Amino acid sequence: MAFSLSSTNVRLDGTTIRAKCKTKDGKLVDSALDLNLHIGNKEGNFSLSIGLFGASASDIRLDGSTLHAVLATSKQVKAPKFIDLNACLENINGALTFVKPKQRITQSCSAIIFQGSTLKGLCLGSDGKLHPSTIELNGCYSNDDGRFVPGGSAFTTARRMDLVSSGGKVILRGQLRSRDDGWRNAEVDLSVGVVNTDGKLHFVKEGGKFDQDGPVTLSFDLTPFARTVVDGLPLLAGNEVWAKRVAAFCANSPIICVTLVLGSLFGGPIGSIVSAGIITPIGLVVESGIADVIKDPVLKAKYEEAIVGRFICETISHMLVDNGAELLVEAVGELAVLDVETAVAEVRGVFRGAKVAVAELGSYRLLKKVVDAVCKKQTPQDWLETLEKVEKLKQA
Repeated sequence: MAFSLSSTNVRLDGTTIRAKCKTKDGKLVDSALDLNLHIGNKEGNFSLSIGLFGASASDIRLDGSTLHAVLATSKQVKAPKFIDLNACLENINGALTFVKPKQRITQSCSAIIFQGSTLKGLCLGSDGKLHPSTIELNGCYSNDDGRFVPGGSAFTTARRMDLVSSGGKVILRGQLRSRDDGWRNAEVDLSVGVVNTDGKLHFVKEGGKFDQDGPVTLSFDLTPFARTVVDGLPLLAGNEVWAKRVAAFCANSPIICVTLVLGSLFGGPIGSIVSAGIITPIGLVVESGIADVIKDPVLKAKYEEAIVGRFICETISHMLVDNGAELLVEAVGELAVLDVETAVAEVRGVFRGAKVAVAELGSYRLLKKVVDAVCKKQTPQDWLETLEKVEKLKQA
């Protein structure tokens, strides 16, 4: 879990990050970790596989959970770089702990999609960035009388294949032709055989058969993402009244609900960091009180969307390499509008403490708007105009 969800008073002292971290019994304790021991500089880029970045860095600072520094190459070419520490730091029972990127794709990959016989995903590399990667599965699995087994070319005798993410697994399911020339339902957990190695998808041949028993149903795994935000509110608020106010705001804010659906949809590092990062703009909107003094309800909704939307777009953009956003657009294109609207209704229910049966229209369009902004690396014009209008109201 991203460290900032359960930490407060986060600051940087040289190359040492300090914070008050929540323990399992709910206490806040002081914790510190020297980032220089774990994060390095590899030819002008942050690296999570070596240490001592401080020896060739200048202008080191912390902005929220993002570490900024000017890094030098071996030829002394210098450039500003940044890395979101939520990708590599966790709070383990009150102690800030460095965690290297994991190989399991459910933990280190986001926006995993399946097209034809190809698996695609954004994979966390040792540079702390998400890299687009693809792997052709036709040479990884074969068809043994209607069952998936490692090796071969199963997809020449397969049909109706689709990908389902549920319960920490990535299930590929469909029908395989059996020896009697019939079709048999089959599925395989790709997270068992496909791993992420430094930002690239690889197949690891395992013995045995991977078929899973029982039905697999589509799940956004929404509750963990919304729940992490709910659980983090009292820590930041310091009082229950403020936390309830924020929860009510979240339940009624389309951009908050859509962002959490986006996080649960993409999963992996994006899901974790979005869940942690979204608390910051929530605090900005609620604590400032500016939304309460805006009389026009339309302008109020636009202001909330602009503040939260811009923050989340910047957060995701910081995680991606230059060509990474295109895969996010592909992933959103795979979604059905009804699935998104239903998922948003579920998120509202988590914040309200009760199930919400009816989803509001427009959530899918808003989700696409956020992803398009990330892809174009450009804040939507209506967000900029809204922020300017509210700024004038504040000065009036």
